[in-house]
Amino acid sequence: WQINPGDMSDRDVVFTDATLDALAKRHNIDPQKVFAVGHSNGARFVGILWALRGQHFAALAFSAAQADALIDAAEPRSVFMGMGIHDNLVPFDWQRQSIKYAAIRLGINPDAVKQTGVSLANNKNGIELMTFIHPDGHIWPAEQTRMIVDFFKRQGQ
Repeated sequence: WQINPGDMSDRDVVFTDATLDALAKRHNIDPQKVFAVGHSNGARFVGILWALRGQHFAALAFSAAQADALIDAAEPRSVFMGMGIHDNLVPFDWQRQSIKYAAIRLGINPDAVKQTGVSLANNKNGIELMTFIHPDGHIWPAEQTRMIVDFFKRQGQ
């Protein structure tokens, strides 16, 4: 898996570019309704896509991974971040720091984002940062799916 921009000649980013191009040629795609979501390594890759190809996505969702400084120069996009307090693979403290990075990048006061449960904060342009901090570990909680779907629906309006 590509875990940083430039790894393996950006092969995963190149694959994503080709996939989006192929879909656009075959289907009537609304570019305002293209989203990226990933769990664990997949979420890390969502951070890479945000950093390198943010303009192609209306919003992004992370689950059980951190975005960290990778997103410092990313184009502002609405973001969902789900994380478990008892994650034994990607430490919760690392993931929690990503909330701060994302908030700062989006122009949202990091103190406006709760550190437990569900939180939603907006910047002055309506860009959202939604977080879901659950009591479990490195899992995809069932309720997170509905949260992300509803989050993406709001972004694609």
